[in-house]
Amino acid sequence: MWCHTREVSSNLELELKALLDSMEARNLKEIDGVEHAIVDIFVGLSDEDYYVQESFEYRFENNILETIFSMGLDIRTTIT
Repeated sequence: MWCHTREVSSNLELELKALLDSMEARNLKEIDGVEHAIVDIFVGLSDEDYYVQESFEYRFENNILETIFSMGLDIRTTIT
């Protein structure tokens, strides 16, 4: 198992695009031994000073979803 991580300090969509671009849009399932490839998005809201008033939202544009698809990636999202 290996991970390629990136800490998001601004906009989730822009950071995800930069992460995918850094991986050169290669289909990861074509690598020998790779059975599963996942984009794991974790949003931690554990700061005691942070308060979610109504909702947390983000949007993935079609081109990002197309890149994720072409790389053979599944998406897992955790918000806690």
